[in-house]
Amino acid sequence: MGRLRKKAVGWGVRLRYGQGLDEWFSLIAVSHDDEPLAKARLARLQAMANRLKAAGRHAEARVVLEEAAAAKSETAFRAVEAAVAQLTEGAPEPAAPRTKAVTFRDVVEQWTSGKLAERFPDEVATKIQASRDADLAILSTFYPALGHRPIAEITSEEAEKAKQLIPASLEHSTRRNYTARLRFIFKLAEQPLKLIEHSPIGSKFVARRRARHSFAFIYPEEEARLLACTGIPFEYRWLYGWLARNGSRISETLRLTWQHISLESGTVRLEASWTKTKRARLWRVDADVLIALQRRWRDEGEPVDALVFPGPAGRRLTRKTVRQRFRRDLERAEVKRAELHARTEDSRPLRVHDLRASFVTLALANGWTEQQVMDRSGHETSVQLAVYRRHARHAAELSLGWFHDLHDALPELRESGQSLGQWVPKAYVLRDSAQFISNRQDPTSAPADAGKQLPSSSPDRAGSADGPAEIASAGQGLAQPEKVPEAVAVAVSATVDSPVEQALAAALTAAMGREQWDLAQSIVNEIGERRRARTAPSVPILADARAKKRDGEGK
Repeated sequence: MGRLRKKAVGWGVRLRYGQGLDEWFSLIAVSHDDEPLAKARLARLQAMANRLKAAGRHAEARVVLEEAAAAKSETAFRAVEAAVAQLTEGAPEPAAPRTKAVTFRDVVEQWTSGKLAERFPDEVATKIQASRDADLAILSTFYPALGHRPIAEITSEEAEKAKQLIPASLEHSTRRNYTARLRFIFKLAEQPLKLIEHSPIGSKFVARRRARHSFAFIYPEEEARLLACTGIPFEYRWLYGWLARNGSRISETLRLTWQHISLESGTVRLEASWTKTKRARLWRVDADVLIALQRRWRDEGEPVDALVFPGPAGRRLTRKTVRQRFRRDLERAEVKRAELHARTEDSRPLRVHDLRASFVTLALANGWTEQQVMDRSGHETSVQLAVYRRHARHAAELSLGWFHDLHDALPELRESGQSLGQWVPKAYVLRDSAQFISNRQDPTSAPADAGKQLPSSSPDRAGSADGPAEIASAGQGLAQPEKVPEAVAVAVSATVDSPVEQALAAALTAAMGREQWDLAQSIVNEIGERRRARTAPSVPILADARAKKRDGEGK
């Protein structure tokens, strides 16, 4: 095929009309704005040149092609084509132009670059860049054996030999993923590219799935130890804390900017293009996470388009970097539970992705509905959550509760809030107070959100045996305001069991009426501490519960 380029006047075309014979000819009569006509003339001129070459008319070819290129009308151009047909009558037809065979590597690069999805949007799914990069890393493993080979010529034997390039040290599920990607490339070559009639890979090329690994999940006290270890850069601990409390995927989380988070309503929004399912997600974070976000925003003063989870020194975090250092960070924080580090036929060491599994497990154990979990994690069916049920029962039996408040678990954010205080929307206090009240209707059972508390306005939440000091004065001489919903006030009064709790309930009612939300949160925390101490058989006395918690032995 010849070449085409714009000239000062018209277009230039380069044509080959014999061995070592190729020249530039001018399409003076074709305007710069009419590129389609220039391309059409180029194709027809090259066809004439091929016929003249096949007929051995090299001497006449240059003159004829010059005349055709200079034709000012379609009629004049067709007259030259007719003359070439007469001149080459009886000569053999020119050989079809040789085209470069499409190789295995060509198909891989078309897919992982996203070009196939652009060409065939109804047949090839669009993938995010991180997924395309991962696919390319897997498929490039097969380049030494298949990369240079025309995909139409690859045999089943060659594909089987290529399987030997997969590292034997990888887990079965990972090796299976490699072969599944290889099979998919041949399916693309079959349809929609139509480069081959049938895939050379048989139905048994990809191994059957083995039973799922028994995954490990991190306990709240272990996660608190990890977040408190200041030997680990804050940026990584900040990310770990978010993953454990929200269950979003790492790839989604690392793309969050401050404009995707509302510090007023406490909502976070994930774009559809980021997610594995191509569906946008929106949820409201817990109060402790909101306070942590507020303090982080206030400390950093970042513009709205800045990342919520940047790397140290402003570098961008990647999934690979986070995965590689998570195991080292667990060891540095002295999180030593054996099952988190064991590798057997049925188990593997804890991965950073398992913080997502930890979220699902503990959320289900603490009475969250499946829909509440799926809103955050992005799972789409009950079947996908079923694998976590056994571990959730185990967590409930151990009374593990929920993760520590994020703004207290990270020392940097706790210190940031000591002098500046905190603000949580009124809706958070009312929502969590109502949840606490509804869970107390059955005093013999642990609350559905055991251990999942509203954050306290004070860094030291131990207090005295009779509750925070400020409660005693807050409850004296305060009548129940009309602003407090009557149903909430009645419910608070109906769920207390001792004179101290009755005083706390009265103080809570008064604080809510005066919209003293920090104080109301402290009171809710205090009542929750008392109930947990009373209902836990192994910790009958509140003072013992607090001592145990301070010593790091509590759940």
